[in-house]
Amino acid sequence: MKVEFKQVTIHFDYTSGIRQREPGTATFSGRVLSAEAMLKGYQIKFKDSNRPFFEQEVDIDITGTSGNRVDVAADFVLRDASGNLDDRYGGYVQCVVVAVVE
Repeated sequence: MKVEFKQVTIHFDYTSGIRQREPGTATFSGRVLSAEAMLKGYQIKFKDSNRPFFEQEVDIDITGTSGNRVDVAADFVLRDASGNLDDRYGGYVQCVVVAVVE
């Protein structure tokens, strides 16, 4: 058994009106026995103008493992002070997946 680290970058197109969730996958050199995902960095911004924030969220979940793959998903939201999701926002999330592999 050994421990491996893989970086995954998940991109979010500029959109409005919804909370965003996008998938990503890390592939390892052997069968994954266990895994965790950690936030490495992110960029989140409004497309058209600078606004005061009401809510900003970045969250990463492991959604499954299969053989040498670990699937992750990132939740992503940026809401201005109006409380509405009416402004286009986008960016990216980087995570590191740490896995114990055979």
